[in-house]
Amino acid sequence: MGSNGEVEVGDAVSAELTALLTRLTELADAPTEHTAVPDAARIDRIAVLERMRAALAAAQHTEMVAFGRSQVAAHTEQITGGTLDPRKLGQGIADQIASPPTSHRSPGPAGSGWPAPWPPTSPRPGHCSRPGGSANSSPRRP
Repeated sequence: MGSNGEVEVGDAVSAELTALLTRLTELADAPTEHTAVPDAARIDRIAVLERMRAALAAAQHTEMVAFGRSQVAAHTEQITGGTLDPRKLGQGIADQIASPPTSHRSPGPAGSGWPAPWPPTSPRPGHCSRPGGSANSSPRRP
């Protein structure tokens, strides 16, 4: 991340994705109380977000495959040039994908890289308050 806390952007696609991430983070932080938005519009938004989730996963997969192929090509050149042991072809590629540098993670609460999944004041599904118990307590057995 840059000194001002923003994600550093290296190319036009990254800039677009960062702008989209910023907008989606704003939507995720929007109040959930009753507003003037009709329920039908909310259902439409949910459907679009589901399609976006699938498209995002596909785009991420494409980038991961392209990165892997690029790294194997670079390793192959190093092997041909005698600077890399052929037994090390492909080593470390998965680690780089699974653990990108922290400077490239998106902003989020406590530096997690992701927006908080639930507002801190809202109980999570399945953890409803009931008489004699707190929102997060286990059910009482007879």
